[in-house]
Amino acid sequence: MKVFKSILVLFALSFFSCELDDGEIVPSPDPNSGLWYNAEKGYILNIKDEKTDLINITNGGCAYYVPNFKPEDFGYRLEQKDSTILLRPSFSSIADIVFTAEETDEFCDVLSMEPNNDPMVNYNYFWNFFNDHYAFFELRSINWEEFSGFEDIVTEANFYDTLAAIVYQFEDGHITITDEANGIEINAGAPKLFTRLNANLSVDNKAANEEELVALIHLKLELIQQKYLSNGFKSSATTNMVYGMINDQIGYLNILEMDGFGTDINNEIAAVGKEMTAALTYLKSLGMSKLIIDTRFNTGGIDQVSVEIASRFTTEQRVGFTKKARLIEGFTPVKTVNFGPKGDEQFTGEIVLLTSPITASAAEVFALCLKDMPNVTLVGEATNGVFSDILEHRLPNGATIGLSNEVYADSKGVVFEGVGIAPLQEEFLVPLLTDDDIQRQVDSGILKTIAILE
Repeated sequence: MKVFKSILVLFALSFFSCELDDGEIVPSPDPNSGLWYNAEKGYILNIKDEKTDLINITNGGCAYYVPNFKPEDFGYRLEQKDSTILLRPSFSSIADIVFTAEETDEFCDVLSMEPNNDPMVNYNYFWNFFNDHYAFFELRSINWEEFSGFEDIVTEANFYDTLAAIVYQFEDGHITITDEANGIEINAGAPKLFTRLNANLSVDNKAANEEELVALIHLKLELIQQKYLSNGFKSSATTNMVYGMINDQIGYLNILEMDGFGTDINNEIAAVGKEMTAALTYLKSLGMSKLIIDTRFNTGGIDQVSVEIASRFTTEQRVGFTKKARLIEGFTPVKTVNFGPKGDEQFTGEIVLLTSPITASAAEVFALCLKDMPNVTLVGEATNGVFSDILEHRLPNGATIGLSNEVYADSKGVVFEGVGIAPLQEEFLVPLLTDDDIQRQVDSGILKTIAILE
């Protein structure tokens, strides 16, 4: 288990734009050949004969993102609508990705691209990708112009060290740099997360590295199962959820990830719905009247999974959150995501939601949906503070770079990027890892929730 995982290339994670008006949709087994451009993501579809390449583009050039792109592998299908090409998602709550036939030669010659390892070329693309799409320079106190012109100082030897030194200043866990061929994996939020999780541990108990931190978290999970679910528990088929009874009245649902419930991206929502029905049916059969939902170990996944789970805890339509995406000099129109009662089983009794610095991304979206409900109390620590889907591009050398390009807000318009969602009452602030918990072999977060619910 990685404490803070880097999300892989899944279009269902990365794309969530403005919805289109209904219109005539024509299935497109043979779409128009040529170049089709989406400015919001900085992507080009190069359609020729029976082959489609997905290309990423910025003012710094372009590179192959997914050669021989097959939309169905990412939960999409390719269709035509009037004078546009659409990528239509499996999830109904995600809007189409719209490509128009626009001239792109001013950026690069798409038809003659070759891999390029020149560090100056790659740095130029890196800088322009952030300049075009990153949404939080001001919020994270970054003067991006300071890093312009570094093409003159980067070399093959210092290239990734230079990029790492820059992105670590953001403290943003959704900024990632991965070059599998060279064993490079950089997460800009990892140092801050490591510091936050160690903050309440003495020298004797502090984790010295990621492996030791993962070991501490595993011990915490084992403690929960052995001490608080000692009468037995069940898990989802893919072990993404664990659930059981704390006592005769209080149920416990630990949601470990917001993805991976289905056999593939196309049946993810149906699978999580089935698992939620099974969990709630089981807990109710054991007499559950109150519930602890634990997201302290959840690093995220798919927003639509979070919304699907949230829909099991309400009896009315609610605003979950809003979002907009950075687009060169401005933003896309704001999209509002609503959720309402869904599925065969609901629970609307008293709920305590446990959060921690590990609670990130789609897990924070879940917190956005639940936090203002009158029957929900937050306990734990502030979440990680990284809400945006990760927009990914490839550098000309083949390395993958991801960044935060979307601004999420709650139903009142409040943005929690960089600070996270925290319990409102000071007495409900309970660290995930403490010396006292280790010494006494207890989980203070669960003990606090029991005290609240009893």
